Amino acid sequence: EALEACQTRISKMELQQQQQQVVQLEGLENATARTLLGKLINVLLAVMAVLLVFVSTVANCVVPLMKTRSRTLSTLLLVIILAFL
Repeated sequence: EALEACQTRISKMELQQQQQQVVQLEGLENATARTLLGKLINVLLAVMAVLLVFVSTVANCVVPLMKTRSRTLSTLLLVIILAFL
């Protein structure tokens, strides 16, 4: 009986150890997914910042050409001519 009780305890301890290992592996996978998600968000923010700088630069170059009606018509005419060429 003592031997059976000892074997039962050992089996329970082995089962607990296996369950703890499974939980640790799941936690590691979640941490890896969170890390990858964080890096992906950082990359997307960097791309958005570059796009914002690009749009801002284009807008700053175009605004002086559109201040008056004559400049707007001249710019539009120039763009149309360049498009046909």
